[in-house]
Amino acid sequence: MATLYFKVSSDWEQVVKLRQECEKLEAQLKKMDSRSAPVATKTLETQLESTKQQMMGLVTEAAKAGATMENDLKRKKMLEDCPNSILRWVNTRRNQHQH
Repeated sequence: MATLYFKVSSDWEQVVKLRQECEKLEAQLKKMDSRSAPVATKTLETQLESTKQQMMGLVTEAAKAGATMENDLKRKKMLEDCPNSILRWVNTRRNQHQH
């Protein structure tokens, strides 16, 4: 579980850094005159798009990992509860036959 925590924590820190980078690039783009520096503007736009894609990739992976963990926990809980359910059912049947 510690490995999972480290991975999620590490990914979260990377998402925060990428979001900050996006904000920085957006601020630079707002300050630029795209007519006087079209190449520089295009370069920043490309960087911004790439950074956004990286960030969204990490967010998507985190969502998938979260969904997988939730499903695994539900499945584990179901398997843990299953023997108890079977015992209750058997006891109920046994009590019905005794009366």
